Amino acid sequence: MRIPAKSDYALRALVAIAAAGDGYVKAEALSDAEAIPFEYLQNILRDLRRAGLLRAQRGYEGGYRLSRPAAAISVSDVLEAVASPLTEPYARSGSVWDALETSTRDLLGSTTVADLVVS
Repeated sequence: MRIPAKSDYALRALVAIAAAGDGYVKAEALSDAEAIPFEYLQNILRDLRRAGLLRAQRGYEGGYRLSRPAAAISVSDVLEAVASPLTEPYARSGSVWDALETSTRDLLGSTTVADLVVS
């Protein structure tokens, strides 16, 4: 399965924000730390905010933080926020593909951002 860059960047950004704790994380710092092109990151952060996964605050002390606990944000929430399909369409050839799709959805739905934060 190929993961689109936008999905990878979105997940990396949320994990980095979660790892930062309760404070706000500036987009510039996030771009530098995660090697995500700044303009592209801005669009991703907008999508994540619109999906209700992030809060934004302007100003010197501003930036982005999670809108709910990292344990309450699944990987599938993140992927859906940036409009990435959870699985790519393919020609169905039986129950193996159905089982693979179901397993993928279950794994992404049960894995949270908190699970991905390195302590």
